Amino acid sequence: MKKIVVSLLVIVTVVMIATCFVACTKDEVGIESFNAIEDKTYYIGDTYKSSDIVLTAKMKDGTTANITKNLVFEGDDAQSLSLDENGKFTKAGTYVVKVYRFENREDLAIGEWKIIVKNS
Repeated sequence: MKKIVVSLLVIVTVVMIATCFVACTKDEVGIESFNAIEDKTYYIGDTYKSSDIVLTAKMKDGTTANITKNLVFEGDDAQSLSLDENGKFTKAGTYVVKVYRFENREDLAIGEWKIIVKNS
């Protein structure tokens, strides 16, 4: 019985080491860098949506991907963007919204999103 337990422990240990080795040698998938955030133009009366942001990231495997999730915005409130109670622009101008990944921290800052609001 003791030999069986020892044998099983050795087999489990070898499998775990092999799994760790394979996992450590795989290419990392993730974001390498962010490209510039594209400006967005609205007109007075248009509804502001933070989902309108166009942000592209270069992935570690060389591909690109549009990023729409896990973004946090600073300066996209009704007062800062001159929005009415329905989220519609009321005043022409250029507005800047800071964009962060996951939370509002400087080390997670991606860049600034320029929003241009024009007269109809």
